[in-house]
This record gives sequence, C-alpha cells and structure tokens, in this order.
Amino acid sequence: MFIRYRIEPVGKKHGWKQGGPDCWYYAAKSLLRFYGCANSKSDKIWAHLQVAKVIRLFINHMRAVYGKDLHHPMLTNANAREWIDSEIVKIENTRKDIVSTAQSEMGVHKKIEILLADDNLWTPDKIAELSLISRQLDPIVGGMDLTTISAKRYTFLKIGQTMLKFMPSDKLWTISEIFTSAFPPTLFEAVALTEKTPAKLYELLVKHGPLWTMGALSAKNKAPYSIVTHGETPEDDVEDRRVLVESYVTDSSHAVTVYGVHTDSGMVEYADPNDFTTPRRVAASVFFSHLRTFEFNSEGTYFLKVTAANSAEVLAHKTITSW
Repeated sequence: MFIRYRIEPVGKKHGWKQGGPDCWYYAAKSLLRFYGCANSKSDKIWAHLQVAKVIRLFINHMRAVYGKDLHHPMLTNANAREWIDSEIVKIENTRKDIVSTAQSEMGVHKKIEILLADDNLWTPDKIAELSLISRQLDPIVGGMDLTTISAKRYTFLKIGQTMLKFMPSDKLWTISEIFTSAFPPTLFEAVALTEKTPAKLYELLVKHGPLWTMGALSAKNKAPYSIVTHGETPEDDVEDRRVLVESYVTDSSHAVTVYGVHTDSGMVEYADPNDFTTPRRVAASVFFSHLRTFEFNSEGTYFLKVTAANSAEVLAHKTITSW
C-alpha cells in the first residue's frame, strides 16, 4: 500500500534547488505551487510570498552574524532592536565614510517602511514593489561578511531596524512566527502525528496531501539509483531517478516536503530543497527518528499542510499510480 504525489519543483534560477540557507521557504513554496498557489501576480498568496522573501533574506543574513542559533543575543525582537540600534550608532559615530558609501542603497529600507506602514499591502502596485525590493535585497546582502564593518552591513542593519518597527517586541523567530508573519494565518495548518509509523503517515498523506516538516534531515550518505519501466521498444523505456538516503547529519536542521510513503517496504519519499529534480527516499525508521517537533500556533507538531479550496481535486490529479 502506498501513496505518492507528483513533486512540484521550485528554485528554477538556482538549478531547481534552494538559493541559500532558506530551506523552510523553498519547501513551503513547493507545497504552495503543488496546489497552484502563488503562480500569478494577481494571486494574493503570491503577494504573501513576497513578504516571505523579505523575511527569509532578513533571517538568512542575521544568521551570518549570529550563526544558526537565532536566539543568541536576540531572544526577542526587543533584544534585536537594541542590538541593531547600538550597531548603527557605532558605525555612524565612527565610520562616516561607510555611511556615505551606503547612501545609494539606503532607499531600500525606506521603501520597506512605507509598504509595511500601509494598512493595505495587497494592492497590485504594492505587490510589484515588494517583488522589486526582494530582487534588490539579494545583491545588497548576498555573499558578504556581516560580521565586519562595511557599507553593506550598515544597509542591512537599517533594513532590519525598519522591519522590526512593525513587529511585536516579544516576537521570537520560531517557525510558527516566521510562517504567521509571511502567510495568511489559515493558509498553513498543523497536522498531528499520533504514531511514527508508515501506516499513520499514509493516512495523513491521503487525507491532507503533501506535508511540510523539519528536523535533522540534512542527508549524509546518498546513493542515486534508477527505476526503468520498459515499453514495447527500448525507445519507449522510461527511466525515473531516485536518491536513497542512508543517514542524516545528526546535528543538522533542514526542512523538506513529504510527498509519499510505502507501508509495505517502509520507505518515505520527499522533496529536498537541495535538489527538487530527484525524489529522495529513506527508511521510515530513519526518517522518523530524525524528525523534530516545532511550535506552530502555540502547539507542538511535526507537520504542516496547506489549506486549499481545491485540495481534493488537486490531490486526485497529482497522485502517481506507481511507486
């Protein structure tokens, strides 16, 4: 007995993989695209995805300062504001040359402030502006060392300072708060896993469709292989590539989208943001042992699903009949 859905790849400009340390964003985007969401600029969810882009850039480059532990000196947004304000004052008081050099990039944080201050963020012109800002932020904060004093770091600090003005002081950078900041509150919902078994996962996938999850899921040992379905002639043969994951890096943190499970063989199939072109399979026992619960809407959970009005139709259309 198995269930398997067609994986929706994202990250085209990066070779169908994530473009940075933002697996949460790409795994969520894959799930949204599976349901046909965020495909059109007239789609409100597409607009929310622009907010997610800004948030992911901010988080990624805060990591460049703090490392993977986002809660080091910034237990709350209030801590982060205090630290960012002090760093900005330090640069402005000691490095006038850097402030002058950064002036050409300063317009970005002012544009963000105008957008976030508006009650209606979802008009077509504001959506277009958000998309433009996301494209501008990539080269500004990409590929730089944020631990050193530089014009780009100053620009990034100003962007962070602006964003934090519009976020609650007690907010933490948890998965739950990242999602609720980036997407409509009912778009993603927690799905309870009562038993870590292939049979229970099968029930969840049949009922809810593909699922977003996270844990120590950065693949360590991978073995590519192929499944060939023979046609009437060799030219009709169809080759499907897979990657067998044998183990994970135990102290890693990685988000993926689960697309299938086989209860008899005890294998789980998922899309890894490191390569959306090839489904990854892993023994269910290995997969479950590396899952981690995360807080979502004040409750601990293992999985998130997308709530879509056309979910039944999409699931039927995108179910694959062969394992």
